[in-house]
Amino acid sequence: MDFTLAIGLKVCYRLFYTTDYKSSLINKQIKWLITMELRMLRLAGWAVLVVILYALPATAANCVSDGCHQDLLKSRYLHGPVAAEQANVKGCMACHVPEGPACTKGVAGKFGMDPVKMCSGCHAKGTGTPHSVETPNCLSCHDPHGSDVSSDLLRAGVKK
Repeated sequence: MDFTLAIGLKVCYRLFYTTDYKSSLINKQIKWLITMELRMLRLAGWAVLVVILYALPATAANCVSDGCHQDLLKSRYLHGPVAAEQANVKGCMACHVPEGPACTKGVAGKFGMDPVKMCSGCHAKGTGTPHSVETPNCLSCHDPHGSDVSSDLLRAGVKK
């Protein structure tokens, strides 16, 4: 039932129920119908809310705190967005687009854009250290999450 029907029944109920026929069977039936419809509307509202909340993407606060990606926090040097996760600040979604209502184990979050464009979106602004580009892909040398090797987030085996 749509919302306009509920309003119409409520108006109808008020018109009839406030007359002198309060004890009539019709008025009792109208009151019962309106009560049932309003209960159904409330129930439908809760159902819609649950569906909306389930469909929302994973929030930044749950990427590393729910145990799924806690291993990313073990690196000696953390990338800024990963470090931001510890403070429940949107970090992962600066680079990743979550899969479905929540990230699932074994499914990598998609990149929001081409990795080189993504990196240069922040690091071209002066937050990175200028250096020669050895490969066309930043991720060939740098780990986007963290590193135990250097604060430049170099992967193991890559020399400065």
